[in-house]
Amino acid sequence: MSRKWVPFWIAVLSLLNALLWNEWNLHQLRVEKQELRDNQTVVTLDDVSYLNPPLYYYQHGKAYDTDYQKFSFSIRPPGYGLFYFACLKVAGNHALYLLKWVQLLLFSVSVFCLFQLIEALSKSFYAGLISAILYGIFPISLGFLYYTLSEGITPALLIMGIYLLVNFTQTNKKQMLWLAGITFSFLCIVRPLLGILMPFVLLFFLFLLSQKKTWEKSFRLTFWVMILSLTGVFSWQIIGEIKMGKWLGLHPIYQHEIPGVFRAPHAAVWECFKGWESSSAHFHETIVPFWEETMAGKPFDSSYSKVEKAIPTFVLNTLDLASVKQGFYLYRKAILAQKPFYEKQKVMPAYALNDEVKCVTYFEQLARNFKKKQGLEYHVVTPLKVTKTMIFHSNLSLWIFQHTLRGTWWMETLRLFAYLLHVSLFLLLISALFLLRKEPIIWMVIGVFCYLFYLVYFQRGIEERYTLPILPLLFCFGALSFVKIKERFFARK
Repeated sequence: MSRKWVPFWIAVLSLLNALLWNEWNLHQLRVEKQELRDNQTVVTLDDVSYLNPPLYYYQHGKAYDTDYQKFSFSIRPPGYGLFYFACLKVAGNHALYLLKWVQLLLFSVSVFCLFQLIEALSKSFYAGLISAILYGIFPISLGFLYYTLSEGITPALLIMGIYLLVNFTQTNKKQMLWLAGITFSFLCIVRPLLGILMPFVLLFFLFLLSQKKTWEKSFRLTFWVMILSLTGVFSWQIIGEIKMGKWLGLHPIYQHEIPGVFRAPHAAVWECFKGWESSSAHFHETIVPFWEETMAGKPFDSSYSKVEKAIPTFVLNTLDLASVKQGFYLYRKAILAQKPFYEKQKVMPAYALNDEVKCVTYFEQLARNFKKKQGLEYHVVTPLKVTKTMIFHSNLSLWIFQHTLRGTWWMETLRLFAYLLHVSLFLLLISALFLLRKEPIIWMVIGVFCYLFYLVYFQRGIEERYTLPILPLLFCFGALSFVKIKERFFARK
């Protein structure tokens, strides 16, 4: 078999492998009576906000009927909704079945692109081969292909876009440049957070181009890729301004007009908790019941006592127990202030209510007090906890890996190997800073570091899936680092 067919067949095997694991996982979820969406995809808490807006438009031929729907349908970036809507238009009631297959196919294509990308940058067939096999066939990267979440397509979109740019530098085919810009444009409205990487992608492309073209032409081509990449985000914001009278921003889940959990007081409480809390799941397990019990009219003391038990003792001592209790008393008042709107599903004013402003101001002061008194905890210890959560796991998220097969010798062996591989990829990222410092790809390495720093220091409370889009890049950096090590220490004299 000719070498040129190897990437294709690895992509095909990756598709079949991902199909096998995910269908087995889906079958086991049915057997164990776990909830599924239309018997096709794994149910998550985010499904409704991603899927309902395009489904409503498909069923009714209009985006919304009421002002409440107008605002509540806009709490997510529109990219994944557009993807689902396209599946609805093609497959109707079988849209989720089609969606799964498109996500599988995108994953398969991304494996092909990863192989070609690594081979092009490293000039090593075997570096591309091993990386593509580990990424595509070993089940470390396929855990969200049967989910209706942005992570079902963002890893593929990112690596495909970068491959198209590299391909352009080799072939000079203008259609590759256009396809790359369109891919990045769509990626940024599927998962705007990945926009952190875009300046570094452009710098990588610029310096890669400069090896073959003049700086003037390199700047001009990079500029046009940048403009294309921004079209999706700007179109989204302009449509929001026209339809809703405001810029939505890149994280529109917090809007004054929408009653519910996710309002300004919730954001302020979370910013305060970020000082010591490394798990968003634990935070919501603490806050959501308090919100629900307040809405249900439960007494304050009984609801607050559960919150107090979930807060570490050193935090209560640092902030003063009475101050924390007062903060949650104000939070209760802020929740009750929006209750009439929430119960009637009415749009709220386009500004925070007075009780909400008082709550936000109070928790902002609590956050400042904690940061001042527990600087080491805030700036170092908590980010390190988030880093540990982010790196030290196997990335085998399927139900069968975590529940059905857990404890069997071969599953534990697989989990151990996956754990070591995942940790090694992050360790190799550090070495890539030094080994690849003279290569254009160093800009991408720096971009990934900036993305990870944002997650662990600013966002915190991350979930496993947040690092999935950069996983193929970690394989790329690792492969290039190994090639550099081989050239430096093992090359024949």
